Amino acid sequence: MSHNPADTAGNLHSVAGDATAYQQAVEQALASVGATPTQPVMLVGHSQGGMVAVQAANDLVARGYAVTHVVTAGSPVGSMPVAPSVQVLSFENAVDLVPLLDGADNPDTANRTTVTFRSQGGEIGANHDLGRYATAAASVKDSTDPSISAWRDSAAADFLGAKVTSSSMTVFTVSRT
Repeated sequence: MSHNPADTAGNLHSVAGDATAYQQAVEQALASVGATPTQPVMLVGHSQGGMVAVQAANDLVARGYAVTHVVTAGSPVGSMPVAPSVQVLSFENAVDLVPLLDGADNPDTANRTTVTFRSQGGEIGANHDLGRYATAAASVKDSTDPSISAWRDSAAADFLGAKVTSSSMTVFTVSRT
């Protein structure tokens, strides 16, 4: 088995909804930075990271954490359940095959918003590139679409608005031993 939890086996386990090393690392990371269950948490992930973010959100909510928002980019999360208290914003490139791997469209529910865009890179890897997703995410910041506006408004107080006066970033490296 590879030491890299983002290998093919890790991806297959994520698609199947199994617990993964990444998912376990999310909770460990929150604990190591002193996060408390009352602090709002937003999880963000690209590709397998988006699947892990949705799975971790469900598990963390069940453990009493206040995971309120998830952002996924190029992630096959349509068949994954989402806790009703979690607002999910998913970005999907219409020419990227990866978001289709679970064989399910993202459901249209009050707590799930999907932004579909088309950015042709000419090959599978280029269509899945994080840069394409970052460009799409930046383009919706002023959107008047009601679903996008509702997600943005729900995230404003704790993550995007004037109340946010500082932030910090801690990088964690996850590996199998």
